[in-house]
Amino acid sequence: MSFFDIFVLILLGLCLVFSLMKGLVREIFSLLAYVGGYLMAVKYQETFARVLMESIPSKPIAKLVAFVAIYIITAIIISLMGRIAKGMLWSGTELSMFDRILGGIVGLAKGTAILVAITFPLQFFPEVAKKITEDSFTAPYLAKVLNFVNQNPETLNFRKKISNFDIDGAKEKFQELKELKKLKETFDDLKGKLPDNGKPLDQYSSEDKKKLEDILKSVGK
Repeated sequence: MSFFDIFVLILLGLCLVFSLMKGLVREIFSLLAYVGGYLMAVKYQETFARVLMESIPSKPIAKLVAFVAIYIITAIIISLMGRIAKGMLWSGTELSMFDRILGGIVGLAKGTAILVAITFPLQFFPEVAKKITEDSFTAPYLAKVLNFVNQNPETLNFRKKISNFDIDGAKEKFQELKELKKLKETFDDLKGKLPDNGKPLDQYSSEDKKKLEDILKSVGK
């Protein structure tokens, strides 16, 4: 067992213990903070790194600083939003065993997300990564997760999925709903104008029929 394995097991153990103490609700928001921070850092690190390279000549270091800065800022913002949402949605003070167990499961997922976020910048320093993960039995598993993330950025990019929402299609459907509403109002108005004497159709006068024709003509305009 290498030092890297010890670090991984300690981190996962701490995440599990603290998550068991905090429960499911708090851990979900905490996991969202870590995952959201990671996704934003992966997406915008290149852009921010180009800005930093005006002050930092080394591209790998600039990318590392950009990744860490975006990750921390995003995680803090989501954590604050989570605290506000938790206070609005859930105010209980006593946690059930089921809630704690689910929280522990989410905590392990959060620990994995933290490890992926930590190992991601090591890709820019392959020699350092090789030394750190040498003889590690946990490193190959983390490498598989990291490889999946690198090969499927579109799958994990929730922001792009939201931005690709068909706005024009939504507007068209909304317009159709407005037209249906107008049609219903016209129909209700037509019913109100029709003579309602309970007479059979053949007993209506020519004047009644003329009124009906006038109403139908007005609807058709």
